[in-house]
Amino acid sequence: MGVLALGSGSELLPTPDFSRVKRYIAGIRPYRRGRFRLELESIGNKLLLHNYGHGGAGVTLSWGCAEEAVGMLRAEVPPPAEVAVLGAGVMGMSTAMVLMEQGYRVKIYTEKFTPDTTSDVAGAQWSPALVNRGPQRRFERIMRKSHRRFARLAEQDYGVTLKANYATRGHGTHLDQIPDGLLAPMERVARLPFAGPAKAGRLYHTFHIEPPIYLPSLLADLYFRGVETEERRFEDARELVALPERAVVNCLGYGARRVFGDEQLQPIRGQLVLLEPQKLPYLLSHRGYIFPRKDGVVLGGSVERGVFVAETDERTCQGIIRKNERFFGL
Repeated sequence: MGVLALGSGSELLPTPDFSRVKRYIAGIRPYRRGRFRLELESIGNKLLLHNYGHGGAGVTLSWGCAEEAVGMLRAEVPPPAEVAVLGAGVMGMSTAMVLMEQGYRVKIYTEKFTPDTTSDVAGAQWSPALVNRGPQRRFERIMRKSHRRFARLAEQDYGVTLKANYATRGHGTHLDQIPDGLLAPMERVARLPFAGPAKAGRLYHTFHIEPPIYLPSLLADLYFRGVETEERRFEDARELVALPERAVVNCLGYGARRVFGDEQLQPIRGQLVLLEPQKLPYLLSHRGYIFPRKDGVVLGGSVERGVFVAETDERTCQGIIRKNERFFGL
């Protein structure tokens, strides 16, 4: 494998203006010890299918897990059965879409819709970060299914684009877990093309998904197909027995800890800084990350294990800004 000699003189890519802070954001990643949960069980007279616990990879795995889940359900409850989907984050909406594509009648029960879900907080590059993958063969199958869907959406006005991601040594390594043949091969870079101290690294190419565009587009498509919705908060799994639908798909993410008592779910808070929009033609992964999108430039990302409250704090967010400034020698 060759080494690219990038980053000399006029080839430097633009440096963000870190003074243009728009707001701070925080969310709780639904990390599940062992592996994410994708399995069937019965509860009362209902068939219950779990699809949650994807950590920081919910967007990345969403379509593949949705297709796997619907395949499992179809073997037990064929369409056009009525199915309840719990949760309207990226996993719930993706699962609802695949169900409707296969002829099911779907109703989404959720406490929150976009732009107020945990998925709306995601930095969202296509990379299996902060997730226990489970069996390798199943993981690769899920990733390939997800890739096919995102490749199609990249050709539409869905907020999905293929971008270069420059990564320093020891960072961006989740991109190495993407199965071979789906994206352009990684290339080693002798000097990353940025101002500041010279750094070697790697060049990847992956999808960048912009939640403020992607999630409303997905919800609009669901409404176009005739999905029903109801705002509702569940406190206990026994409440599901009274639902009129024959089958239930649990896509509650971290909410599954409350409803189903799953203590394998462990919170990982992530805090982000959103800068004003700037034209930056790259993604960057180092001790933090930089993901530019239409509504602003996202700076991340803290990994705060065991923190249950999705609130920002000034010290952490200022630290995120400083980490990114230091990368550029500021």
